[in-house]
Amino acid sequence: MSVSRRKSVNLKDILNAANRHYPDRYLSNYFAKKTGEPKMGAGDSLADFIVRELRENFDTALHGERQVAQAVQVLERAREDIQTAINGLLGLRNVP
Repeated sequence: MSVSRRKSVNLKDILNAANRHYPDRYLSNYFAKKTGEPKMGAGDSLADFIVRELRENFDTALHGERQVAQAVQVLERAREDIQTAINGLLGLRNVP
């Protein structure tokens, strides 16, 4: 069933969808795949960050594609922040 046909998308769905495409499916070290409940993972602070951001910004009032759009927006903001930090580091390339 596609997201557009579903009335709601739960946090577990969002986390598992992201996990399927994360390297080595490491996001699931920070949440239980069957329930979406948090787990104490270790070793990948980026995976921890992604799970925390998705969890903290999950809005039960949103449904279907709006819920997915919210999750994407959260991670896109994080990507922009990371890119800004990268740009700052790239500025050091010509520093003697």
